Amino acid sequence: MDHGAEIRRKAVEIRSEVCRKNGLKFQDLLTAEELSRSALDFAGLDLLSEHPESNTLQGALAVLDPVDRIVYINDELEGGFRWFCVAHEIGHQALHNFKPFCKTEDIEALTFDDEPDSASDKVIGYGPNERKEREANLFAIELLLPCAALRKAFAEDGLSATEIAERTGMQVRFVNRQLARAVLIPDSGPSDNLQLVDKADERNSPYETSPDARDVPRVQAAQAEVRDTFGARFELNPSQRKAVQTEECPVLVSAGPGTGKTETLIRRIVHLLEKGADPRRILALTFSNKATQEMRERIAEARPEDASHLYIFTFHSFGYNLLMKYWEEAGIAKDADLLDQIDALLLLEKNLSELDLEHYLVLYDPMRDLPDVLTAISRAKDELCGPARYREFAEAMLADAEEDDTLKAEKAIETARIYKIYQRLLEEHESLDFGDLIMLSVRLLRDNLEVREKVRKSFDHVLVDEFQDVNRASGVLLRLVAGKGDGLWAVGDLRQSIYRWRGASPENIRRFEEEYEGAKRLSLETNYRSVAPIVRTFSEFGRSMIAREPFNDWEAFRGEGDKNAVSNTVADEFATEALGVAERAHHQQADGNRFKDQAVICRTHGQLAMVSSVLAEQKVPVFYLGQLFEREEIRDLLSLLELASADNCHALMRVGQFAEYGIPEEDILPLLSYCEDKGIGFSDLDPEDESLRIADASRKTLGLIRSHLEVEKGTSAYDLLSDYLLTRSRYLRGLISRQSVSDKQKQIAIYKLLGFASSVEDKFEDPATCIRDFLGYIKRLVMFREQKNLAEIPAAASGLDAVRLLTVHGAKGLEFDAVYLPFLAAGKFPTSYRGEKCPTPPGLRTDPKDDHIEEEECLFFVASSRARDRLHLSRSINYSEYRKSKPSPFLTAIEDVLPEESVIAALAKPPEPELLPPEAYARREFYAAELDRYLECPRQYFYRYEAGLKSGDNRSAYQKLHGAVFETLRLVQESDLSPAETKAFAVNTFERLWQEAELDGHAYADLYRTKGEELVEKIVERFAHPEARQVKKTIPVPLSNGVVKVSSDSIEETGSEGSKKVVARNVKTGKQPKNVETKDADAALLQALKNEYPDAEVSVAKVYLTDDSEHTQNISEKVIENRLKKYEDAIDGINRGEFEPNPSDRRCPTCAYYFICQKKD
Repeated sequence: MDHGAEIRRKAVEIRSEVCRKNGLKFQDLLTAEELSRSALDFAGLDLLSEHPESNTLQGALAVLDPVDRIVYINDELEGGFRWFCVAHEIGHQALHNFKPFCKTEDIEALTFDDEPDSASDKVIGYGPNERKEREANLFAIELLLPCAALRKAFAEDGLSATEIAERTGMQVRFVNRQLARAVLIPDSGPSDNLQLVDKADERNSPYETSPDARDVPRVQAAQAEVRDTFGARFELNPSQRKAVQTEECPVLVSAGPGTGKTETLIRRIVHLLEKGADPRRILALTFSNKATQEMRERIAEARPEDASHLYIFTFHSFGYNLLMKYWEEAGIAKDADLLDQIDALLLLEKNLSELDLEHYLVLYDPMRDLPDVLTAISRAKDELCGPARYREFAEAMLADAEEDDTLKAEKAIETARIYKIYQRLLEEHESLDFGDLIMLSVRLLRDNLEVREKVRKSFDHVLVDEFQDVNRASGVLLRLVAGKGDGLWAVGDLRQSIYRWRGASPENIRRFEEEYEGAKRLSLETNYRSVAPIVRTFSEFGRSMIAREPFNDWEAFRGEGDKNAVSNTVADEFATEALGVAERAHHQQADGNRFKDQAVICRTHGQLAMVSSVLAEQKVPVFYLGQLFEREEIRDLLSLLELASADNCHALMRVGQFAEYGIPEEDILPLLSYCEDKGIGFSDLDPEDESLRIADASRKTLGLIRSHLEVEKGTSAYDLLSDYLLTRSRYLRGLISRQSVSDKQKQIAIYKLLGFASSVEDKFEDPATCIRDFLGYIKRLVMFREQKNLAEIPAAASGLDAVRLLTVHGAKGLEFDAVYLPFLAAGKFPTSYRGEKCPTPPGLRTDPKDDHIEEEECLFFVASSRARDRLHLSRSINYSEYRKSKPSPFLTAIEDVLPEESVIAALAKPPEPELLPPEAYARREFYAAELDRYLECPRQYFYRYEAGLKSGDNRSAYQKLHGAVFETLRLVQESDLSPAETKAFAVNTFERLWQEAELDGHAYADLYRTKGEELVEKIVERFAHPEARQVKKTIPVPLSNGVVKVSSDSIEETGSEGSKKVVARNVKTGKQPKNVETKDADAALLQALKNEYPDAEVSVAKVYLTDDSEHTQNISEKVIENRLKKYEDAIDGINRGEFEPNPSDRRCPTCAYYFICQKKD
């Protein structure tokens, strides 16, 4: 049971006893006052009101005196909030043994699913007092508004959140938070929790495990007898005992998968306490907040009196606390803000013009490469390299560069320049990023002897978990804290170092003896997780790894198991491979292994999405949230927000088709056309306007939608969504009435969205634009690839019986009865090395390609060691129609211990659907740009050209700049001015168009104005002379099923009859790339010239304004044929109504239809 569930259980127990004692029904909606007064009586507490400025309260809202058993309450508090504060103090009395002074910020810190509010909270966690306040909040909300009672009231009695608030006397915002959890998180008891720790540790641990009967033989097989809640402990094996009891520090314990690493660490701490160590002088450093919480809970069961006094931190939270304690000595602001990655990117965006980007400037998306630049800066901080040192490395790189490496060195120098500006901006804004938490802590301890000695003398024992995932800067920080290492005890496994992209440095393990004189190494030698064939498989791979350490084969405690524990299959194509996984999953379930005890582990989310769709088709329940903002139910709610805030009605295309509304398509399109013609948003739409040609039922429905979206100005996205889902509409009621795994996942996804909206609402303070700004923030998250943290599944929802779909990183620390590893082909797993977007200077780190290979090996080692009873390895011969795939080199490395490869029989191909021939459709004309848009994303084409939704003001800033520049070019070409007059004309024209585009308030305004003016100068230089003013021309190209019209910015004809030359030029705003791509329209343009000028020598060229270069394209007849065939296929798709979306993290967030986009029914 997770910690939050335990607190909720305690609240439920007390409510149950209170209800029993007072003749109340648990699931009735009791008033907050009635329940709180009864709970006070049950707990033996008195309630006294105090003046807000009394010495007793000391500025707090409420205070618990556990000695005199009194709750003091601010007498100005009223209603439900007053009684929530009382329940909060009852929570302290039930959970904690101290006298709290609870202030507004403590009691109002009510979060979703007991999780931290922000990304920064997830990194630094909470201090002991803050943690207790949040625990008391959790207790209070469950005591007053238990999930079971709310679920019944909403789902069975049909009450809304507002009605529940009225009956209980609680504020709606409190009801909304708890009601969302009650109805959106599926029921799960203690036996249904997915353990977010190493289950092998748990098999050999002192903590309560699942009572499921199927777990009993597993526990027995692990030499484990479940200990009771009073902390009776299992007997350690010899290697564990040696590690726990060693007196020879510093020591590094090598702990392979399933060897009981976490249990050994905890037992080490308990051993120190039992020997008389002061808990206040023990420091334990872990890799994640979940690990710190688990460690604290498990120690509390064995040593409850000591657990709260231990110092248990992540490295980053330790650094944060160190900097906050010694902020003056560290030279930082006392209350410095901590920025996460997205906040840091937004800081750079606000100062974009100052960055003066060159190599990293992509004009259509100036922020495109900055996430990679920030990652490079973060890695530099992991290596304790500041801006000046980074510049030195980059300049040395340039000095030593050969011709092919000059560009890389210039990029490194630009990164150094951005790093310097970024660090200055952080200081000016009194902010820190995550890298600063370690780097500045190292600087503090290195430079300040007094502080270093204070910190060192604070701890007799320092313990480190997951040592292989510690970055180099953290390793140095550890050295400064632990000194010579007399009390240092670390545990890790070099083969499981899978966080290189976050700066993890295996060098900490490799150099342990160098760093700490006299250091010893020990090993845990027994694997409690897997049967022997699986242990032999990942052991064999471990011997071949770059990151290998000397080791003896682990003993497989569970014995040989089934002779078919490991399978090795090959399929003709992915569809067959995935069907093989589905078939095995069904067989496992039929044999008594629940779906939830099986997992598909892939290298990438894209692979998981492919597997997910096939398993779902084969009726295998899967648990996979994927990318939150791409889910259909989430797009529903985001489109709802867009409808409420946009100055157009595009979102009616989606919202109008909600089950509750059901506006028919024949009314949707006239509605959209009406709004487009009038240029109005939904708030200005008058359903009763007689010029609006729709059915009366649709007019009534529009009124219903309006009533659902009528909110006060300044209402946040979270409040609007909560009110819509829990009070106004029936959207949620229809969803929760269905009980399939798929529907439950939708509920969980909505819960995650609500939690996210709540956590960021303080970022958007402008009441006029807060919802629109929230939607823009989501687009930024997707563009910057920062939405991955939202895929985490709430612990309380982990009981769903469905196959888990996980990346290797997501599977770390977990185990399953059956594990499936598909996509074991070269380029799939391991992935291909793609180079660095921000080249790292030599001297700063090891060769990045070598790092990539080493990390891929570690990922495979981790993935293959997650299985307990079955490990299914598979690959396909054809993942692409263009070429065959080779087996993964990882399979080759373990071929001596693998069973013979079995072939999955190819499936019979379903008959191709009968399609009407092209001649059955009327021939249509298309501009090449239209067909290009269809080929890029059919759904975007549909919205723009079939539904007629114009981009309008949803055009990006770049599109507006582009339009102004090319309109200036067109007008210059059409003018008959002299060269002297042309410059002034061009400058004035661009200025007028700039003002019309209203770009001055945009974040990129300074950058775009400067670049736009430079481009206009280039236009003048090239087109000022009359003979250079070849006007734009459009030429039709007949195809087998239609006509494509292609355009050129200028067509130049030279020579005479018999020696005529024709050059079509298209103008580009940027620099000429190293490799100029041939677009489909380029090939079509060349064919158009051949048709138009059959006796001339024709060519197509591109003009690049930024560097004033020109490139003539070499396009063969075969390429022309293939590209025109693509256009014909596009026309066929349009004729057949095939408008499926083609998602892209980079392209989609810039699309005007992003939030309304949905798959075609």
